Amino acid sequence: FQVRPGQTAAFVYFRVKFQSLTYPGAPYRYCKFYVISGVTDLVVNGTGGPESEMYDYVFTDGLEHAACSTYAVLSADDFVLGIRDRAFVDIKNIYLNIAWTFPALTISQIEAVKTFMDNGGDLLISGQDIGWDFMSGASGSHSSPEATDFYVNYLLADYISDGTSADNIIYPNGNDEVYGNLTDAFLINIYGQNLFPDNIAARQGADEVFYYRSNDVAAVVKAATQNRKMIYFAAGLEMIGQTAITNQIMSLTYYWFNNSLSTEEFEEKLSGVFAGQNEPNPAREKTVIPLYLQQNGSLVIYNPEGKIIKYIPLKSGESEISIDVHGWKPGIYLYRIIAGAETGRIRKMIVN
Repeated sequence: FQVRPGQTAAFVYFRVKFQSLTYPGAPYRYCKFYVISGVTDLVVNGTGGPESEMYDYVFTDGLEHAACSTYAVLSADDFVLGIRDRAFVDIKNIYLNIAWTFPALTISQIEAVKTFMDNGGDLLISGQDIGWDFMSGASGSHSSPEATDFYVNYLLADYISDGTSADNIIYPNGNDEVYGNLTDAFLINIYGQNLFPDNIAARQGADEVFYYRSNDVAAVVKAATQNRKMIYFAAGLEMIGQTAITNQIMSLTYYWFNNSLSTEEFEEKLSGVFAGQNEPNPAREKTVIPLYLQQNGSLVIYNPEGKIIKYIPLKSGESEISIDVHGWKPGIYLYRIIAGAETGRIRKMIVN
């Protein structure tokens, strides 16, 4: 039999049961396989406990916020199989959701992630106690040469100490070109009385992106080389109490990974008022404009004579809007977003 993927990007597991026609009383035989199609970004859940799967919606919601429709979710064990079988040649970015699980990664999972990064893949990894688990040597941790190599040479971080409940606010490095315009984020105690995000420092080649308000020690480091990009959160993204901030972090990471924005566009994203280029363009019937809006606003459309013909209210968080241009006079139209004191750049829409 054949499995023909459709147009929707997905990673799907199949389990097929076989029965002998010659010997119908014989035991059934089973075969399992996976099909991946159209996927560019993977949310990879840690397997050290149920917490990763419980909170993977934080990552998928963030990718939806970034208007990414080509993502899939799988376990770190399945990721190992995909790397082994060279099934992820089209995957550009992975978002490794460790949450608060132990071991943070097994040795085979570590080696799979390293292979992915060695081949130019980008990585976001987040989770409380990754550093403690890999680097502390404490009772119950999972230190190993492989874990140390991954932490030091791939995450480019030094583990300083296990954090305390006082480390419950992180603030951005205002000089960082990707995340510098974000606001403070507070960490919530979602794991009982276990709020202990690692205190870390950036090694050579990496930058410190967020700090704990309590002690000004790094909470997040990132690095970029010619071949790959990496950002490591020493607290899980699920621990951030403001959904808007986690969505912004995921969106900005996605755009940074994909080099999908010009400098001007990136600044628009940071301002929270952005309308992308409409597709299709030229348009005949309908066209879709991607949006990134952190406050209520309006889409303003001007006709070829420069007069406003559409003034469409938009709600914060909307990711796209469909415009019906059927019957419009052919020509070049202009549009932009206005939200409070912020005004997005003007873009051209061609109607045939």
